[in-house]
Amino acid sequence: MKTKSGTVIKGMMFGGCSFTWGQGLNYYSNLHTNRLPGKLSYDKTLLTEAHIKFIEANRFPRLVANHFGSYEFVKEQNGGSNLDVINWAHTHFNQIDDIDKPNVLRFQGKNLRRLEPSEISHFVFQLTQAYRDVLDVVTDDGKKHFSGNLLSFLYHQEYRVALDNYLEKRGISYDDYLVEIEYESIQRVKHFLIDLESKGIKVILTTWPWENKKYIYQDEYLNSKLLKLHYKGQSYNSIHDLIGGDCRDWATNPELLIHTDTENFENPPWDSHPSLLCHKVIADSVIRHIEENK
Repeated sequence: MKTKSGTVIKGMMFGGCSFTWGQGLNYYSNLHTNRLPGKLSYDKTLLTEAHIKFIEANRFPRLVANHFGSYEFVKEQNGGSNLDVINWAHTHFNQIDDIDKPNVLRFQGKNLRRLEPSEISHFVFQLTQAYRDVLDVVTDDGKKHFSGNLLSFLYHQEYRVALDNYLEKRGISYDDYLVEIEYESIQRVKHFLIDLESKGIKVILTTWPWENKKYIYQDEYLNSKLLKLHYKGQSYNSIHDLIGGDCRDWATNPELLIHTDTENFENPPWDSHPSLLCHKVIADSVIRHIEENK
């Protein structure tokens, strides 16, 4: 079936961590039900359905989709890793295409319906810290398998011992291993983006942590996909650089960070995520990128 206009309206996908999800935007609703989970922390049980709807309506994915008369797909759960984004997209795209079988699979405890790549116009991938990706370490005797992100290996004694033994066996330092993790994470994202492009989806890459930039700059393909973030006549290559830091004492553009946004709050909530204005700045930059690149 076709409409008389013949216009095809595809959706847009936005993958990232809490910066894409919109953590903290609910504070701008001024609802009396907003509650602080504690300094620089997150507690999903404190969010009401109204908070979630406000976040969805004001985060940059919705602003971009609305501008193009489109609709957005964002990972339902807050936070996550680069690998989570890839697995989330693959779960959407790899559903069972059979009318006699269920077309819903589960990702992180949630049901996801099938998406066809031909239904998506753009994928905006926001990089987070590579150490959030899941690591797998097996003990020397092969009797025990450890799986978790790097922080779980550093702060749980049994995991830490397994990691130390693994690094000693390989003859590399922790710092060398971190570089290896960062490189492998970025390479996974690269191959994922290339695969999306082969399916006809346009891709845009942005990063919150500044440390990802060195891997992007060294790669011609990734560098060609990097989003320029524009604000006050300047352009930036990471959200960290755009904000100018993430601490109250040295954020260059404090109005772009929730806990330094004194323009909107008498006493800003201590949440180190992009402000309402910052989401608009990111959205405007994505819109500009798409329009300039047709």
